Amino acid sequence: MQANRKSYIAGELLKEVRLDKDQSNLEISSISSDSRNILDKSIFFAIKGTRWNGNNFIGEAFQKGASLILSDQKKFENKNVIYFSNLRDYLGIIASRYYENPSKKLKVFCVTGTNGKTSCVEAISQLSSYMGLPCGYISTIGVSVDGKEKSEDSKLTTPDSIFIQKTFADMVEKGIKFSALEVSSHGLSQSRIAGTSVETAILTSFSLDHLDFHKSKKNYELAKKTLFIDFQPKKVILNIDNQFGKKLYKEIKSFSDEVYGISSNKHADISVKFKRISEGLNVSIKTPFGSGTFKLKTISKYLALNIVCAIVNFLSQGFDIKELCQASENIKLPQGRMEQIKINNKSSCFIDFAHTPEALSCSLEEIRETYSGKVFCVFGCGGERDSLKRPVMGNIAESLSDRVIITNDNPRNEDEDKIIREILRGFKEPKNVKVIKNRKVAIEESLKEIIQSSEENILLVAGKGHEKQQIIKRKKFAFSDSEVVRSFLDE
Repeated sequence: MQANRKSYIAGELLKEVRLDKDQSNLEISSISSDSRNILDKSIFFAIKGTRWNGNNFIGEAFQKGASLILSDQKKFENKNVIYFSNLRDYLGIIASRYYENPSKKLKVFCVTGTNGKTSCVEAISQLSSYMGLPCGYISTIGVSVDGKEKSEDSKLTTPDSIFIQKTFADMVEKGIKFSALEVSSHGLSQSRIAGTSVETAILTSFSLDHLDFHKSKKNYELAKKTLFIDFQPKKVILNIDNQFGKKLYKEIKSFSDEVYGISSNKHADISVKFKRISEGLNVSIKTPFGSGTFKLKTISKYLALNIVCAIVNFLSQGFDIKELCQASENIKLPQGRMEQIKINNKSSCFIDFAHTPEALSCSLEEIRETYSGKVFCVFGCGGERDSLKRPVMGNIAESLSDRVIITNDNPRNEDEDKIIREILRGFKEPKNVKVIKNRKVAIEESLKEIIQSSEENILLVAGKGHEKQQIIKRKKFAFSDSEVVRSFLDE
C-alpha cells in the first residue's frame, strides 16, 4: 500500500487556482474525490458525476477535516469552497503533482481500443517480466503494482485520476520502470489520465460501442483520438485493420517517425500471418526490427494481434525480437478471453467477454473457422448500456450460430424483458431462438444438449467473461460463467 506522502501548502498544489493568502498557506496532507476517504487537512474535489454528485457531500467532507474544497458547481457560500469550472480536467494534474509526477519516472504504455485492451495490457506486463523488468499494470481484470501479483480487483476499466497517480507512485516506490494502463473512451472523455506522461499509445481495435455515452461515432472517435494526439506519446502503435486506425496512422505519420501500423490483411510496418495448428496458432511477424514466429494456445487471431501489439511495444524500446517471440509462448491469456473448457473428448465450451457486435462476431467466426461441429451461443446484453447494439448482436448470433439462447447479462436497473425484446429485433426467425432469463439455467441447458449429442458441438458463452458477479437491479450476486460450466461438468 501507499507510503506516507509529504505535506504541501495549498498554493504549491493549486497553482492554477486563485487563492487568498490564508488559503494558500493551508497545510494539505491528503487529496480525495470520495468523501468517504477524507482525512484531516484534505482537499476534497466535489465533482458532479453521472450517478453521484460529489457536491452533495461537501458538508460531510468539512466535518471529516477537509481544509479546502474544489467544486465544479457554483452555488456554495463558503470561503473554503472554491469554484473551478473545468475541475475534472484539472484533477489529474493536481493528483500527479501531489504524488510528485510519478509517470515521468516510469515508461507508461497506454492501451485503448473497443476490444482487446485487457489482453494487450496483461501481455505487456508478462513480456516485461519475462525480459527481467517487472511492469505494473491497471487493467479491467485487476491492478498490480509490481507486475507479479494482483494487488486488487478493478472497479472500472480506467479508474479515477487520483487512484491512477497514486498507483504510479506506488510503482515508483517499488523500483518499477514500466507501467501498462488500459484507457477506455469514458476515461479519456472524463480526463482520468490527465497529468500522465505517455511513453507509448496503442490502439488494439476500433468498432462502434458506447453510443449511449458518446451519442455519435464522431464523438467516440474523438475520445479515442485524444490519447494519440493530445497526450503527445513518444511512440504510437496502431492496428490498422479498421478505418479509424488507418486514418489515424496517416495523420500521425505526417509528423512522427515513431508510429507503427499492424495488419494481418495488408502491407504494413508490421505484417502478421497466422497458421492454425493443433495446439492453437502459429504466428509469424515481419517488422522493421526483424522477423519472428511464435505459438499461442488460443484459436483467436484477434487475441494474437493484441499480443503482437505488446511485442511491437517492446521492439520499439530496443528489445530483441527472438527473445520476445520466445517469451510470448509463455503468456497466460486473461480469464474470460476465449477461455476454453473441454466438455468431453469431442466438444468444448468457450467463455468470452464479447459484449460488442465486433467481439461477438470475431469469437463466433473463430469457432466456425476452427471447428466443423454445431455452434451454440448463449448471450445477453447489459442493462443501462448502449441499446443500439442489441439487435445487431442478435443478428450476428443468429447468422453465425446453429443454436441461440438469449439470457440475462447484467440487466442492472433496466427491464430485462425490454432488453431481450430489443435483442430479438435483430433475428429474422425469432421463433427459433430460446429465451431463458436465468443465466445459470441457460448455460446448463446448452451443456445438457451438447453432452447428449454424439456429434462435435461448440458452446460460446459470451458477454461476461472474467466477471465474478451479476448485477440485477442494484444488487450484485456472486456469478461466474466459467464456474457454472465447471461445476456442471464436475457433477
